[in-house]
Amino acid sequence: MKPTITIIGAGNVGTYVASGITEAALALGKVTITRNKSPFSSEEKKRYVCLRNNKTAITKAKVIIIAVQPKQVDEVISSIKSSLTAGQLIISVVSGASIERIKMLVGRTDVSVVRAMPNVAIAVRRSMTCLAFDGASKEHKKLVEIIFSSVGKTLVIPEEKFPQATVLVGSGPAFVAKFIRLYMQAAIQAGFNEHEALMMVEEVVIGTGLLLSTSGSHPEVMIDKVTTPDGCTIAGIAALEHEGFGAALLKGIMTAILRAKELYAKK
Repeated sequence: MKPTITIIGAGNVGTYVASGITEAALALGKVTITRNKSPFSSEEKKRYVCLRNNKTAITKAKVIIIAVQPKQVDEVISSIKSSLTAGQLIISVVSGASIERIKMLVGRTDVSVVRAMPNVAIAVRRSMTCLAFDGASKEHKKLVEIIFSSVGKTLVIPEEKFPQATVLVGSGPAFVAKFIRLYMQAAIQAGFNEHEALMMVEEVVIGTGLLLSTSGSHPEVMIDKVTTPDGCTIAGIAALEHEGFGAALLKGIMTAILRAKELYAKK
């Protein structure tokens, strides 16, 4: 049976999660979303049950997804804890908020807590979502995996790796979008207009990803298939390496992971 789902914190991430769940038809009835300040759009009012009161929103929910900003999590959970009921499942997508911390805020053992780190591609059901469980029942684990595997792929990881997952999964679309933007600039410099440039790079990125996924090939195998001796591809790759492309990308990602660990340590 499909669960009733409430999302507390319909900001960017919360709205993307609501959209993905709705597109996948995972919830019993409409997904309920809450937001304190910004008004709900007419489209949101059509697609979801839109409420301001978090306590009211969770009353009939089997699954409660917490998608607020890290600085708001203590206040939000404290405000709803008296309305929680036995058997409910809390899924936190809050960066930096550990399962232990949320359990402490909830203050009861009959409400399960798990963590999820999706990314913005959940809106088009192509998210890579990392999951962490700590004492959740088999039923709740299965439910969480069903929810997030229906809007992309899932990977269960130890919770201590969530700072890395925050960058590799959560921040990943920003790194890819930066590459796409630079690729567009090269295409424009080569004589294509912006629309043509974006269309080309989008399909190259999507097609390459799908090809790697379906074939199970290592990226180096793909490079070898495209590269010919003394050809344009190897000339371009050699130039990228000479200019430090690989080192810069690794440095950027590892710097972001270090910063994520610092931020998590403060919470």
